Amino acid sequence: MKNLLLRSGANPHFVYFDTFASLQQAAEQYLLGKERRIPTMVEIYKRIVDSLLSHGADREQAQHLSERAGTANVSEYLRQL
Repeated sequence: MKNLLLRSGANPHFVYFDTFASLQQAAEQYLLGKERRIPTMVEIYKRIVDSLLSHGADREQAQHLSERAGTANVSEYLRQL
């Protein structure tokens, strides 16, 4: 079941409302899990981030959208990947 949507052709570059990228949202949830010390959340969202990247998600696009949204911590995390 791992990566089922991506293997089935889901778009890893998907942006909704011209504001949020899937990679950006996954990175934000990963960092939130780290901040709140929720190991399961960290593990799940790290896998999602890695999966999106391995399927070609646009890291620069996600960084740009994060900066525009004012989530510098997400942008910095994506920059370090």
